[in-house]
Amino acid sequence: MQNEWKNLWNKRSGELDRIDSGDFREIFLELKRSNGFDVVDELTYDALYGQYLETKQNLWPAENLWGGG
Repeated sequence: MQNEWKNLWNKRSGELDRIDSGDFREIFLELKRSNGFDVVDELTYDALYGQYLETKQNLWPAENLWGGG
């Protein structure tokens, strides 16, 4: 069973037409999907993008960006 899962995982790929679309939302969702995330609808985009924004804020708080604090 484990070998079957590894074979399936190694066959995953991105849909290049979505990545080349120029639409940030489409690119973001396709990159997430090709990395193993379940991407199904607008709710998924909102949740994943919100997670990105929260992580970005936690890694680079505004006061550290400008030398304040």
